[in-house]
Amino acid sequence: MADMIHANPKQASRLAAASAGFPACFLALYLAVLLWRFATPGTLYLSYFTDDFFYYAKVASQIVCCKRSSFNGIQDTNGYHPLWLMVVSFEYWITGGGKAFFVAITGSIWFLVALTCLQMRAAQRVLKPSATAVVQPALLVSLTFMAVLARTGMEISIALFFLVMFWHRMQRTSLEQQTGLQAIASGVIASCAILGRIDACLAIFAYLLIGFVAPVSPRKHLVQRIALFSIGLLPVLAYAISNRLLFGTLLPISGIAKNLKTTLFPSSSILERLFAHDPISVMFVWPSIAIMVFYAVRYRGSLLSPGGRVRAAILLHPCLFFIILSFTSDWPVWTWYLYPLVPVAACLGPACCVDAAFLRWQPVQKLLPTATALICAIAMLNLARPNQAAVSIYRAALAVQAFAHAHPGIYAMGDRAGTPAYLMDQPVLQLEGLMADLPYIKRIQNRADLVKTLQELGVHYYIATSPLPSGRPGCYLVQEPSKAGPHSPVMKGELCAPTAILFTDGPIITTVFDLHARHG
Repeated sequence: MADMIHANPKQASRLAAASAGFPACFLALYLAVLLWRFATPGTLYLSYFTDDFFYYAKVASQIVCCKRSSFNGIQDTNGYHPLWLMVVSFEYWITGGGKAFFVAITGSIWFLVALTCLQMRAAQRVLKPSATAVVQPALLVSLTFMAVLARTGMEISIALFFLVMFWHRMQRTSLEQQTGLQAIASGVIASCAILGRIDACLAIFAYLLIGFVAPVSPRKHLVQRIALFSIGLLPVLAYAISNRLLFGTLLPISGIAKNLKTTLFPSSSILERLFAHDPISVMFVWPSIAIMVFYAVRYRGSLLSPGGRVRAAILLHPCLFFIILSFTSDWPVWTWYLYPLVPVAACLGPACCVDAAFLRWQPVQKLLPTATALICAIAMLNLARPNQAAVSIYRAALAVQAFAHAHPGIYAMGDRAGTPAYLMDQPVLQLEGLMADLPYIKRIQNRADLVKTLQELGVHYYIATSPLPSGRPGCYLVQEPSKAGPHSPVMKGELCAPTAILFTDGPIITTVFDLHARHG
C-alpha cells in the first residue's frame, strides 16, 4: 500500500503536530457546546436530552429512593442497558437529582467521548501511522459523529468507549497471542461493551468468528484463549441469569417490545434511516457506508489476514446489526442506533483515502484537513441549537406535570412518555412496553383491547399524542405502541372518555383523557 505522505520529514512533523492538536480543540469545543445548554432559561436544558434518556433517569430515581428497578413504582422492569443505568443511578445518588444531576451526566458523556477519541487516535497509529494528512480528518469525522449521537444522553457513549477499547486491544495483540490473564482482561472489556449496549455482542461475535475462519495460530490454541476470554464474560452471564430470575426474560424488556415482529420479511425502516435526507446522514452515515463499500472491495483479499482482522470486524459489525434488526423489528430506527458506524471513518478511512488517486494531489492534501475541520466545527456548533421536536415534548411535559400535580392517580402514556414521567409526581405506565414487565408484553403480543387493558391496569388518565377521531362524537381511535410497524402486534381500541386537558404545540396535540370519569 502506497503511503500518502510524500513530503519531507519536516513537513510530516508539522502535519503530525496539527493532527495532535485538532482533537483537543474539538473536544474543548464539544464541552463548551454541551455546557451551553445549561445557560438556557429555567429547565429548558432538559430538552437537549432525548426523551428516551428519561427512562434511565426515572428508573435511577426509583432505585435511589425506593431500591426498586421500576419506572413507575408499579411494574418491575429491566428495560435498559445495565452499565449505563449504573452510571446514571450513581450520579443521581451523588447529586440528589435536579440540575446537578444533568450536569454530571453531561460531564460523563464528554469524558467518555474524549477517552474514545484517544482510543481511536491510538488505533490509527497502529492501522496507518504514516498517512498523517488523512488520519486527522478521519478521526475528526468519527469524533464528531460520536459527539452528535452521544449528546442526547443515551447509552452509546459508554458502549462505544469499551468497544473501541476492545478493538484497540485486539489490534495490538490478537486474542490467540495474549497470555491467559490478558485474555481474561479482554473478556472483561468485552463484557463492559455488551453491558453498555447488549447488541454490541455482535461486534465481539464478529471478531471471534473471523478468528475461527482465519486463525493466526492453530485453532486449538484459539479455543483455549476463548475459554479464558469467556471467564471475563461471566458478568454478562450473571446479568442474563439475574434477568431471568427477577424479570422472566434474558434480554431487556425494551428490546423484546421492539422485536415482536411477526414476519421474517426484512423491514424498510433500516433503509429509511440509513438513507434519510438529513444532515446526520449526509455528513456521517453516507460517507461511512461509502468507506465500508470501498474497503470491502479494495481490501477483500486482506480482510482475513492477521493485520486486517480488527478492520474486518469493524466492517462486519454494522452489517450484522442492521441486517438482524431489519428481520426482527419494524420500529423506527433512532439516531443512536447508528453507533456501529462511528469507528468506520477513523479505523477504515485512512487506508481507503491512501489509495484514492485524487487525494495524492498536493492541494487536496493541504485542503482536506481544513475543510474537514470546518465541517465538523459547524456540526459541533449546531448542537447548541435547541431541537424543536424535543422542545415540543418538553413543553407538553410541563403542561402534563402541572395537571398531574392537581390530579393524582395512575397515568398511562406511550410515545414521548419519558420526559413527562420524569417531571410528574404520579406513576406512569409506559404503554409501548419499553419500561414494562413481561405480562404487559404478553398483552401486546395477544393484541388485547387497549381500552379494556387500561381499565384492568387501573389507569385514571390516559395521555395520547394526536389521537384520531373515530367518527362518533367524543370518541377516538387509539393504538399502543403507536410507533410499531405494520408487522408488529399492537393493542387498539375506541376510547370514549372526557378530555381533561388538551395541549397543542405546533402539529402535535397532547390530550389527557379522564378514564375515571368515563368508567367511574
